[in-house]
Amino acid sequence: MTGKYPVKTGITDCIPGRQANKSGSPTDKFIALPFNLKLDLEVVTIAEVLRQNGYTTMISGKWHLGGDSTYWPENQGFDVNCGGYSKGAPVCNKKTNDYFSPYGNPRLKDGPEGEYLTDRQPDEAIKFIRKKQKKTVLPLSLILRSP
Repeated sequence: MTGKYPVKTGITDCIPGRQANKSGSPTDKFIALPFNLKLDLEVVTIAEVLRQNGYTTMISGKWHLGGDSTYWPENQGFDVNCGGYSKGAPVCNKKTNDYFSPYGNPRLKDGPEGEYLTDRQPDEAIKFIRKKQKKTVLPLSLILRSP
């Protein structure tokens, strides 16, 4: 998101685990050193640079760069946030259905019952590109082509 090595932003992992300064014990073989669990708002993202240059951006999927809504994609330069919030995985409980709708994701409207999240996310990205394609001369096939 920044063009920097993760360690330069203070984020070296996305899973808190047992950290040396809190719950680690001398007998643990592996404990994580303290690290950041959010991308600080002062760090410039590629989405912010693109926005400053007239582009509209979207994220479709997981967001491991801040659990608090203050650090969610829409506050890091993304114009459209389709699914990025504090959890890195879908919610599964009595009201939600994990990878099938209803998702329990505050940044993704539920689809029809049984819709598969892994199909939904790229469909949302394609819809976004097609909508924006009308404002550009690049054909969709060029935008989606891998380098």
